[in-house]
Amino acid sequence: MDETIEDTSGKKATVYRVGAALTALISLLYILIINEDSVVEFESLDVEEKRVVIRSSGKLIPATYLDIYSQSSGVIIKNMVQPGDEVITGQPVILIKNKDLESRLAKERESFNKLEFENFQSHVELEQALSNLEVQATKSKLTFDRISEEVRLTKPLYEKGVIAKFAYSKTKSEMIIAENEALRYENSLKTQRIRIAKHSEASRRILNDRKLSISRLEGELKNLTVTSELTGTLETLSDNSKVGNSVKTGDLIGRVSSYSSWIVEMEVPVSEARKISIGNQAGFDIFGTIYKGAVTKISSESRNQMVELTVELGNLPSTVKSNQLVEGTIVTDTVEIRHYIKIPSAISSVEKVEIYSQSDVVVLKRSGYNLADNGRLYISSPGDDFTKISVFH
Repeated sequence: MDETIEDTSGKKATVYRVGAALTALISLLYILIINEDSVVEFESLDVEEKRVVIRSSGKLIPATYLDIYSQSSGVIIKNMVQPGDEVITGQPVILIKNKDLESRLAKERESFNKLEFENFQSHVELEQALSNLEVQATKSKLTFDRISEEVRLTKPLYEKGVIAKFAYSKTKSEMIIAENEALRYENSLKTQRIRIAKHSEASRRILNDRKLSISRLEGELKNLTVTSELTGTLETLSDNSKVGNSVKTGDLIGRVSSYSSWIVEMEVPVSEARKISIGNQAGFDIFGTIYKGAVTKISSESRNQMVELTVELGNLPSTVKSNQLVEGTIVTDTVEIRHYIKIPSAISSVEKVEIYSQSDVVVLKRSGYNLADNGRLYISSPGDDFTKISVFH
């Protein structure tokens, strides 16, 4: 019994050893098969040329807007419209009161009226004096003409001895006196007319100066009504434009925007801005719809290594808001050469890529590759002397 038992134990041990060896061999073959199937090797790359697409975000801004500023100082007494209201060009937005300006205008008008009346009175007096002089000049002229005629008539009689020399000489002396009197009044008339002309010119100049002063004050008073210079929507009112607040000339009151056309203001890194040109096409996702436009402005200066640029989109849905953030892309004119390998459709993911040089040494290892939708695996900077690329999946 013991021998039988021993023989049986030896046979069992042999069977166990053979089974273990077979299992190890199968495992080794499985590993080899798995390893062989998990690596795909490529000895060449395909090349594609593609325009560089820059992705960035920006904010929506109305293409046409106008900031409203106070044209005078004072205290706000009324807001005529509120943010969101439609306005037209020339429509009042806020009213400002300036008591000092109103008082100055009232005094200036009172002074002008008084001066105008005084000038009128002076002119009337001068005209009256001129009228009196004209009467006196006419009388003296008539007197001179009468005596001159008398001298003319009596001269032949004096020459014939009919009239005594004394009488003739007296009449002739009266004629000379009348002539001098007529000339004096004539000169006085000329002087008075010059005086009236000068007075009129001085009065006109003074009154015009006062009118200009009144006009300026009226203009300032008119500027107390801040109006919109654009037809659109009152987008904002500044914090200092509340009723009761004091404002100074040049203070910002608010902004009126026209929502008929929109732009996107955005910033991109300097390195990407160099690839962008005026006219490059762009598209932005707004409420799930792609709206297309073109680059219309690129800043010539950078700030913090960022460059500002503008994309014009045109008309957009009425639901968009100013300063709304949007995501989009810009298709540049810069062409990028990309190397890729076509991965078999059976491979769903790539774990690692090894690139070998001519010396069959791994020169580059990378992990975390994602396949493109078309099954292309893009390889950047493979090097000119690579011999093969191994893709582990």
